[in-house]
Amino acid sequence: MLDGATPVKAAADGQVTIPQAAHRAFCMSEHIVRLVLDGMTPITTIGSSM
Repeated sequence: MLDGATPVKAAADGQVTIPQAAHRAFCMSEHIVRLVLDGMTPITTIGSSM
């Protein structure tokens, strides 16, 4: 899941952590990670303020 990922010190505006994304989506972090691993959503859109 982290192949090609670039570490950052802090999230940019509109970005959140996986636990924060799970809270916003009213689900468990495991479900967010599963969506990413299954290719259902790019990690850059999780928790974004779209």
